Amino acid sequence: MKRHFFWALGYVAIAILFIFYLPSQRIWTALWGADLWLIMGLMTLNYSGWWKNLVLTLALSIGAFILWDMLNLEALLILVLNVLEAFLIAFFIKQHFNFERTLSQPSYLIKCLLLFVLLPSSLLGLLGAQLVSVVSSLSFTTLLLGWFEGSLLTLLTGLPVVLLCTQGGKLNVLKTYHYDDMLWAGGIGLLTVSSALFSWFAFAVLTVISLALCAVFRGFKSLSLAGFILAAGVAFLLSIDTVQEQNDVQTTLSILFVVIAGYCNALIICMYELINKRSLVAIQAVDNNYKHTFELSPIMLVSLNDHGRILHISDGFIKCLGYRREHLLNKPITNYMTEHSASLIHHMGLSGETKFTIEEIVLLSKSNNKITCILQAGVFNANGSGAHTLCFFQDISERQKLSQELSKEKELLEVTLSSIGEGVICTDVNSNITYMNPVAEAILAKLTNEVAGLPFQEVMPLFNEDTLQPIENLTDYSMGNHQTLGLPELTCVKNHLGLTFAIQDSISPIYGKDGQIMGSVMVFQDVTESRMMSRKMNHLAHHDALTGLPNRLLLQDRLIQACKRARRCKHQFALVFIDLDKFKKINDSLGHDYGDLLLKQVAERLSGCLRACDTVSRVGGDEFVLLLDAIEDKRHVRKVIKKVLISTTGEYELKGIQLDVSLSAGIAIYPDDGDNAETLMKHADTAMYRAKKVAKTDFQFYSTRLDHEAELRIEIENAINKGIENEEFLPYYQPIVNALSFELEKVEMLARWQQSDQLVMPAQFISIAEDANSITKLSQQLLHQALPQFAKWLLVKPSLIMSINISVLQLSEANFTKQFVELVGEFGVSTKNIEIEVTESSLVSNIESMQKTLLQLQEMGFAIAIDDFGTGFSSLNYLKHLAFDTIKVDQSFVSDISGGKNNGDLAIVIVNMAHNLHVNCVAEGVENAMQAKVLAACGCQQLQGYFFSQPLSAQATTELIEQGKTINTIARIK
Repeated sequence: MKRHFFWALGYVAIAILFIFYLPSQRIWTALWGADLWLIMGLMTLNYSGWWKNLVLTLALSIGAFILWDMLNLEALLILVLNVLEAFLIAFFIKQHFNFERTLSQPSYLIKCLLLFVLLPSSLLGLLGAQLVSVVSSLSFTTLLLGWFEGSLLTLLTGLPVVLLCTQGGKLNVLKTYHYDDMLWAGGIGLLTVSSALFSWFAFAVLTVISLALCAVFRGFKSLSLAGFILAAGVAFLLSIDTVQEQNDVQTTLSILFVVIAGYCNALIICMYELINKRSLVAIQAVDNNYKHTFELSPIMLVSLNDHGRILHISDGFIKCLGYRREHLLNKPITNYMTEHSASLIHHMGLSGETKFTIEEIVLLSKSNNKITCILQAGVFNANGSGAHTLCFFQDISERQKLSQELSKEKELLEVTLSSIGEGVICTDVNSNITYMNPVAEAILAKLTNEVAGLPFQEVMPLFNEDTLQPIENLTDYSMGNHQTLGLPELTCVKNHLGLTFAIQDSISPIYGKDGQIMGSVMVFQDVTESRMMSRKMNHLAHHDALTGLPNRLLLQDRLIQACKRARRCKHQFALVFIDLDKFKKINDSLGHDYGDLLLKQVAERLSGCLRACDTVSRVGGDEFVLLLDAIEDKRHVRKVIKKVLISTTGEYELKGIQLDVSLSAGIAIYPDDGDNAETLMKHADTAMYRAKKVAKTDFQFYSTRLDHEAELRIEIENAINKGIENEEFLPYYQPIVNALSFELEKVEMLARWQQSDQLVMPAQFISIAEDANSITKLSQQLLHQALPQFAKWLLVKPSLIMSINISVLQLSEANFTKQFVELVGEFGVSTKNIEIEVTESSLVSNIESMQKTLLQLQEMGFAIAIDDFGTGFSSLNYLKHLAFDTIKVDQSFVSDISGGKNNGDLAIVIVNMAHNLHVNCVAEGVENAMQAKVLAACGCQQLQGYFFSQPLSAQATTELIEQGKTINTIARIK
């Protein structure tokens, strides 16, 4: 509050002081000069205190005017307008004025004075003069002149002083103006004002000159103070009565214009002088920075004068030549290069070019080493005096050396690639051709420049010799997987002339020095002749020369493979021995030519009766062997053999001779009649001879148990139906554990048949129940026992999952999904805790009908598992048509894991496939610690098998869950 009183009282004191000393007819005009004090006060206050200061100023001013009996209507109007003028000018200055900007833009100060001072002051002056002239006897001209003298002159000259003294919002007069500033300002003011006593013309001349000199020699501070003192002195002279009497209005305005114009002129001179000084400092700083940067640069830079002597030199050039800086400065640049290079420099200098490049300049170092460089130079100020040249040297010695080495390597590589006997084709990263050696050009009948840039597949169309299917994207695959690929078996290429070549070898990615792939290279050789010869030799070694059928050697191999495949996939196959009756008699009576012709015709008929996957072979004499793969049962075999015998038995025409031929066949079934090739061959042969003895044109199975099996099957079907009525079927549960922690995570519900004291395994009745359409009832009985028990287990272990085997017959039922969901919900079991297992073989054969049902089950929250994965002996193409959550590796693959180098490879492949498909993987049939360890190491998530636990009853499973034991502990206890 003290500050507000200080500025308000100061305003009142200045106004009263001016009024007392000014002529009475112009008493009110003194108020126009007092607002400078108020502006200074407002500039030191915050906006929040302005209203207090203005109200306090008006109140004290009105009180003082009343006290001295000077208050009237015109005085009150002028007072309010004067305070308003101070408020507006202070607001505009504080809000918009940038003092630092005046140092870089001299016109900015003049612009601000006109906009923020002259404009509001003029408007308020005109308004005040008009209002006062209406309510008083004073004329408008007198009032306006008073405003010009008291307000405009004071504000224009005094405001710069106010701005300097109030920088930062505080009043600092003594810190702003020093003693010499005050001495200069006072001297100029006294000198110019004194000259006015003699002549106003002398005053005008002296004012302009003195203010300009002050601006040049002293700067803005002294000038602002000098201008203010000068304006105050002029105002004082004009207020003296004797002076007023001598001067008319025009003279007064002329005097004031001279003061204002001289002051503004000096301000502009001052601003430009300041800018000039700052520019010189900036230029000097830039020059110093340039010199410093130039010298510290690691690049080889040299600055030369117009005589070619060195002016400036960079550290990079010094380091390259090995001299000290002082040794090189002011020396001709040609002293440090070869004569030929010096002549090139001299020639370019004489040519008068301002910019030039010399591709090869040889510099000489201190140790007399030659340094090959590229020179780029620019001549500056070429048309004036003091021209200089900036030279940039780039050391290319290593580049030249590397280029020469690369040229040699390229030449050696081209000679090598042209000399080898194999074809070589290179591509870029986009699999477009970049190079072919002469061998490749000869095979493709194209030159490199004819195919450069063309896609590899277009130039080198590879295909499989047997299937004729194109082999594509080998280069892309090789580069994408960073691996060398061997060409697939039976790869061929056809050139644009239509010639086909069999080729073999590999494709590899090409890596750059940075490890990035630059392209690919294919190395191949023409193996057309050798492949044809190999095919012929192989065919002769494995086929009968007379009939072209597989011989005993090839049959033996196929029989061994069939045993392995049947063992792994758990299916049956039949081996059939066929013998021509009385063939020896035909051979002896008609000759071997007729016998051979008969054998050929029999072979043709046998081959026409069988599937492509079956094998017809001739093992010697008149003996043929049929290998019928993947049969269902003996009834299927009986049907096929009858068809074969009907087709092959009967009349044959041999060179016009009609023969009636009969055959006898013996059949052995895997695995019932033998589980290896030798046993099956022996038993089939035995059955064939038995067929010869029993009846002609007939066949015999090695074992005659077919009727007994049929009767037994009927008995089992009746027993199953009776067992369902008597609720003899029980659910058993086999634990499924985490492969790493051995913690129980799932249980698989398995069926058991309690017959008296005997517990029958599901393998003995499940398939029969499916054939008899009893599987749904059996499954319902098991689920009604298992689900309430599982609901209790979930209270102890909420994360437990129960896997339920569902047959394809159940999934094919129209209302299965609805009924199954209702059944699970009836016992309060969440669908997320149920996993449905479907065998792969049923999926493969019923993919279209089951796809929709499985998708509905998944959408309801059930997890889907593919059981016995890998035994479907079909294309894995079905995987992309189904969404599933778990793959269960069949125990036949797990049993192959025995610690050998290649044992268990198929199980590991299936585990990796599950990873790539982002699904869970469970391995079945784990029987020892080594199998568990191998499967866990390759990433299998869950394990199941006798190593951890046999299938348990509900009570034993409850104890296991409630005790919280890990299966690992149980395994160790066992």
